[in-house]
Amino acid sequence: MKTRGWDLERVAVVLGAALCLAFVAAPFALWEGGVLDDEAIAFLRNYWSERGVLQKVFDPARNDFGAYQARELSYAIDLLDAQWLKLLMASGRVLLVPPSAVVGSLLIVAVVAWGARTGLPGLPAPIVLLGLALFLSNFAVATTHAVFYRSAKSYTALLLLFALFHSWRELRTPRSRPAFRGTVLFVVTLLLCLFDRQGFAYALVLAASLALVWVWTRRGLALLLGAVASVAVSVIYDLWLGPWLIHALNGYWPSFHYQRLPWHKLANPRFYREGAELLLGYASLLLGGLPPALLVALGLAGGAALLLLRRRRRSQGGDARLALALVALVLASQVAMFAIMIMRSRTVYVLETHRLYYYPLPFQALLLFGLMLLLERLVREGQAVRRTAALVLGLLVLSNVALWPELRQVMADGPWVGWTSSQTRLWRTSLLEGRAHPRLYSHYRELFWECRALFPAFAPAPGPEVGEGSGIWTSSLRGERVFAWARQTARLDLRTEEPGTYRLAARLLLRPGDVLSVVQAGGPLLSVPRNRPDEGPESLALTLRLPRGRSEIELRSSLPEVLLDPDRDQVGAFGLFLPVLLYRQGDAEGAALPPP
Repeated sequence: MKTRGWDLERVAVVLGAALCLAFVAAPFALWEGGVLDDEAIAFLRNYWSERGVLQKVFDPARNDFGAYQARELSYAIDLLDAQWLKLLMASGRVLLVPPSAVVGSLLIVAVVAWGARTGLPGLPAPIVLLGLALFLSNFAVATTHAVFYRSAKSYTALLLLFALFHSWRELRTPRSRPAFRGTVLFVVTLLLCLFDRQGFAYALVLAASLALVWVWTRRGLALLLGAVASVAVSVIYDLWLGPWLIHALNGYWPSFHYQRLPWHKLANPRFYREGAELLLGYASLLLGGLPPALLVALGLAGGAALLLLRRRRRSQGGDARLALALVALVLASQVAMFAIMIMRSRTVYVLETHRLYYYPLPFQALLLFGLMLLLERLVREGQAVRRTAALVLGLLVLSNVALWPELRQVMADGPWVGWTSSQTRLWRTSLLEGRAHPRLYSHYRELFWECRALFPAFAPAPGPEVGEGSGIWTSSLRGERVFAWARQTARLDLRTEEPGTYRLAARLLLRPGDVLSVVQAGGPLLSVPRNRPDEGPESLALTLRLPRGRSEIELRSSLPEVLLDPDRDQVGAFGLFLPVLLYRQGDAEGAALPPP
């Protein structure tokens, strides 16, 4: 029987490990090779530039749109992701699941397996792997790791798990000298702080929890000193060292506006209620979509059951009052942290997509740790409880996976992922087919032309082509057409495979009194006037004699530029509907193209 039991457990471990690895790979399938976030395009331009590595990393103006958050370590990981993508695209391939996400998931598996084996010896390996599968199968992890964006939250979750397991195992059964255990926690929590401001908040909570443990039990002083020291060094880096490095490397002082607390909102209870609502939603997302009200009821019932067990087994339990105090401290800190996040950025609460992606990960890692502690306590009650726990975890994992199609549709229908995922598909298709899709716009359209110039592996499709050159702003949708404002002088880049006579057709948006001139090699070719008393569309059509290869024409407005967007200091003189058409004169296929 022992051999049979050992064999069954070994099979369960192998199956559990395979399940975890499958969930590590799930983002590749869930979002069809990954999604390129719109904001990440700006990061790619910085990380692909010819500047030095330190200049790229210590540049919050480009990496965080000027919001200094002292998380340069996450920018370093993002830089590595960008270089990996650059290598792939140089060979003509587009795969947008960032390697840091795959590595991070594998490291989470390793950290939890190590932490449970050394700090939770009563927890069977199959239960540990089912807990890991529960975390990795929840939609927030699967989607976050499919998006080419920032690594900050993912690695905050990873480092938080390591810090929690290390602190627990050393408090429970010290395995190393005080100086070593304190130094390890110092390093890990300092890294936690340098990855994200949320990581700094968790470091504060960990330090406060260790202080409470030390006051109550006089244990863990080395851990407490390590955590406090990491917070202190992080503050020094945030306020002085980081800004000095940014100024020394890039010549400007970062703005602290994003780190300032919204003091006038701190007393408003609405934000704390919304923060608690977010936390319950994140917990539901992790635990198979169980209703938040049911989670609250189960939490209260579980806490009462544990208190009864501790009263019956006083010799085996810890101090129940200390446990309750720690739980209260952690829960209150989480509500306060997310309330402050909502105060700073309302989208964290308002957008449904933001509740399913990126932001839940650190809190869910904290829940995973708490779940592991609870499971170890429960499985002591006997084989029946162990089997029940495994069954419940398995059902929750299945429930997580069953929710994927519904939640993916919610994300796809939302204002953020619905657009970024569709534009990512069009951008990828445009690169592979060699021609900009007519519905490709915004930064994705700009990135298409940049990648075409940067990566020769993405060859242009046969036939003539028009690209947007200098002086043309980022495009958007205007009605059903892709539209871009242009400066007083804007350029179009033309590409032909054979010399000959070509027809160029475009649709313009001109102001009253404007006369748009088309100029090639310094000489005027055509003028398009706007004689009506209002702003409106005009057609441009002309015949060009073009050489083989690349050439350029200029569009010049006769009117001065006006302010279009005060927030971005955007000025322009006329508009251009995209794409601009170019085809050989007499080409039946080109002549049949719809008018611009």
